Amino acid sequence: MPSEREKLVSSFAQLNMKAVLESINALLASGTPTEEIFAQLRRGMDLVNQSCTAGEYYVADLIMANNIYREALDRITRDSPLKGNGQIGKVLIGTVQNDIHDLGKTLIALLLRNSGFEVIDLGANVSPERFCSAVMTQTPDLLVLSGTISGSEFMMARTIEVIEAAGARSSIRIVLGGNCIDERQALTIGADAYSRDILDCVRLCRQLVLGEE
Repeated sequence: MPSEREKLVSSFAQLNMKAVLESINALLASGTPTEEIFAQLRRGMDLVNQSCTAGEYYVADLIMANNIYREALDRITRDSPLKGNGQIGKVLIGTVQNDIHDLGKTLIALLLRNSGFEVIDLGANVSPERFCSAVMTQTPDLLVLSGTISGSEFMMARTIEVIEAAGARSSIRIVLGGNCIDERQALTIGADAYSRDILDCVRLCRQLVLGEE
């Protein structure tokens, strides 16, 4: 008999929202960490993307998968204790200017809070100047910049430039992530680290603040 984790993955791959939410309810009730549930959701989304590549799913199916992901996030966060007590450190996070995609960023913020970080989420479409002002007034340990659409990498570079010009760059570590950029580009424009995905970002943040491997 498949485990509840495997049921979650297969239900997501089949775009069965009702079954996905039932599996999430069961996993939450059993005390499964939110990070593990997100990992299974990611596996399900990967299978959906593979089906799209194979020509088995189309745009409407991708939209449905995104809706399931959002409903799953809402269910997980509804009863999730957001610690966010800052016992590890403070993270400033947001999606760069002209980019309104915030699903991945929101998931990262949730996981960081559950890991013990205080998180200041500026939302999406955040200007370089607003990021810089928040860095100077909130004094976070880390700045996480998210971007999905083409061109967001330029706004990431501009944000770092504005922070450098204000003399605040040396006081903060910067992590970049999202589909708009790769590791080589991230390091070239001045970031301290590049995040491959949601769980990798949480690992990087802990590593940068605590020195964890």
